[in-house]
Amino acid sequence: MLKGAALPALGSLSVFSLPALAEGIQTNSTPYQRIKVKFSDIRTAQVRVHGPQTHIRVYSDQGIYGQGE
Repeated sequence: MLKGAALPALGSLSVFSLPALAEGIQTNSTPYQRIKVKFSDIRTAQVRVHGPQTHIRVYSDQGIYGQGE
C-alpha cells in the first residue's frame, strides 16, 4: 500500500498509529487507487452488562468487520 517514500512523509507521527496510516494513504493515493469496500451486513444486539447497551457489528464484502457500542 504505502511506498517506501511515504514513511518519511509522515513526519513525527507514529507509523503504527491509525491516524498516521490514514494520512499516509490519503496523501499517497487518489480515490481511484483506493480499495472499494461495500457494507454487506449490519447486526445489532441489545445486552445488559452494567445496564442496557447496544452493540453494533458492521461487515464488509471483503471480510473486514468493525464493532462498537
